[in-house]
Amino acid sequence: MMRSLNPVNLALATFATSALAMAPASAATFVSTELVLSVDVSGSVDSGEFNLQRQGYVNAFRDAELIGLIESLENGIAVTLQYWSATPAAALGWFHITDAASAETFAAAIARTARPSGSWFTGIGTTTNIAGAIYSATSLLNTNDFVGDRLVIDVSGDGRQNENASATNYCGLYYSMGRAGLMNSVQNV
Repeated sequence: MMRSLNPVNLALATFATSALAMAPASAATFVSTELVLSVDVSGSVDSGEFNLQRQGYVNAFRDAELIGLIESLENGIAVTLQYWSATPAAALGWFHITDAASAETFAAAIARTARPSGSWFTGIGTTTNIAGAIYSATSLLNTNDFVGDRLVIDVSGDGRQNENASATNYCGLYYSMGRAGLMNSVQNV
C-alpha cells in the first residue's frame, strides 16, 4: 500500500530541503585554542604598569619557544586582546596565529595600541570590574568565527572588584569599610 504525503507535510519537507540548500556553509575556522587576553587599565594601573603589561604580551608573541609551540598545534590558535576598567574597551579583533609571521603581526598590533581613555564620565571608567571583563571576554569567545578545542581567558589585573558587574554601581565603599562598617553607616543615616 502506498501512502501519500499530506499537503502540509509536503510543504514542510519542501521548505526544509530548500532552506538547507540555501544555508551558507559554516565560516568557522578550527583552531586548537581560542584565547582572550583581558588587560586591566583601571585607575590603579599607572602608565609604567600599563607599558609593562603591553610589552609583556608583545614579547610573548615574539618569543621563539611560544611560536614553536603554536606551530606544533594543529590549526594554530585564535587570539584577541581587550583592555578593561569599569567597562571593556573594543578588542583588537581576532588574529589567527599559526607561525612566526602571524605571531609578529599580532605582537605589532598590540605594540601599536594606545591606552584607552578612562575617566569618571567618559571612556571606559577608572574602577575595577573584573566580572565585567570576564563577561565581555566570554562574549568574545562565543561570537567569533573560530571553533577551538580549548577556550581560555587570561585576565591581567592589579586590583579587586570595586564596580558591580554591569558597571552601574560603584561598590568600593563595601570593600573599604567592610560589610559591618557599611551596614552601620547605612543604619545611622
